[in-house]
Amino acid sequence: MGGTDNNQESQSEPRSPRQWTIEDKLRAVVQASALSDEELGVFLRREGLHAAQLDEWRNLATDALSAPKKKARAKTSPESKRIKALEKELHRKDRALAEVTTLLALKKNSRRSEGTRTTTRSRRERPDPRPRRRGRRRRRAAE
Repeated sequence: MGGTDNNQESQSEPRSPRQWTIEDKLRAVVQASALSDEELGVFLRREGLHAAQLDEWRNLATDALSAPKKKARAKTSPESKRIKALEKELHRKDRALAEVTTLLALKKNSRRSEGTRTTTRSRRERPDPRPRRRGRRRRRAAE
């Protein structure tokens, strides 16, 4: 019974919209949405509101009602972070594997071509088939 008396007192006292509770603001938004333009003007004057305040409250209510979607994303956020980290690690390991494979292929190719040249070196052939003597000391000693 005391609750109804309190409601009657709060309705009879003119309060500033700044002092309104969230429930009061939501109630005003819902009531205003069902009114025509003429009735809306009467409602705004009776409640002591401006249309801009009502629009702001409507936007806040819409944002608040769409907030659970954002929270649902936040719940999967640790999972998505973990997935992203694992994908990054997998990509890094794939690159390392490709590098090692390339190095092994190069090493294998170098073993095959050991002792052989990939380019030919041009040599002048000596007209004398005798081996070339190295060093002049022997010649001078012989003379």
